[in-house]
Amino acid sequence: MKSVSLFLRLSRPLFLIGGFLLYALGAGIARYLGYPIHWGIYLVGQVWVTLLQLSTQFLNEYYDAPADEDNFNRTPLTGGSGALGEGRLPRRVALLAAWFVWRVWLR
Repeated sequence: MKSVSLFLRLSRPLFLIGGFLLYALGAGIARYLGYPIHWGIYLVGQVWVTLLQLSTQFLNEYYDAPADEDNFNRTPLTGGSGALGEGRLPRRVALLAAWFVWRVWLR
């Protein structure tokens, strides 16, 4: 169960929510300007953007993990998730997760 919690923390849900809201804002502006929203296309776009962002966050965690280990002043927006390292998830998990998202969903 600890691994699942760490993996969810690795995905940085705060950033995913921000991306979700900005994409929805763009659709809302388009609707306000009089363009119809095709919900199927909107959902495909929203999923694609979220998965691309998720893959990017996994790669960022993988490459920044050594430097993030030295950061003791981590905030929700800076310093990495803190989910990788000794006693937590191995770095390879972030790399494999990014590869999986890219290979399976975004290809």
